[in-house]
Amino acid sequence: MIAHSGSHPIGSVMFTRWPLLLATVLAIIIASTILGWLLARRGLLPGAVAVWGSTPGAANVIMLMADAHGADIRLVAFMQYLRLLIVTLIASLVARVFVSQGPIRAIIDWFPAISWSAFIATLALVTIGVVAGRALKIPAGPLLLPMALAAALQGLSSLQIELPPWLLALTFASLGWHIGLVFRLPP
Repeated sequence: MIAHSGSHPIGSVMFTRWPLLLATVLAIIIASTILGWLLARRGLLPGAVAVWGSTPGAANVIMLMADAHGADIRLVAFMQYLRLLIVTLIASLVARVFVSQGPIRAIIDWFPAISWSAFIATLALVTIGVVAGRALKIPAGPLLLPMALAAALQGLSSLQIELPPWLLALTFASLGWHIGLVFRLPP
């Protein structure tokens, strides 16, 4: 989905403004690292939870990595998704204040006509990327490798990414259920 969102005009702008983008990413990483360190140093949260919970990135991957390092993934998930909720609310409010359009009601066609060859190619690329990411033992490889491959192939016009809305909804629902099932009462 992320690779599908990119386009040549976006890529060219990113390429011409890479120093600004790199500086912004580094500033975010440094600020979140300092925040995690302060939370751990002050004893407000356990060290691993503070570091992983304040780490920017894909929340599901951060949770898996936090679990592998012994952090309480329930707290990490809470921190990650609370941050996501706050950013989403602020972005929505800013868009609402600065974009003076009437109410927008999206009508979603859940089962549009799809290109089956592009859909099968997309699923094959994702499968190959996930398997290769695991086999190469790349940190967060099953997430990053398919995304990078899809973005590169789409940028070269070698692949048309086909993701029907029903598949995205099922994927997001299963991810949400996976995260929600982590929150269990102790026996």
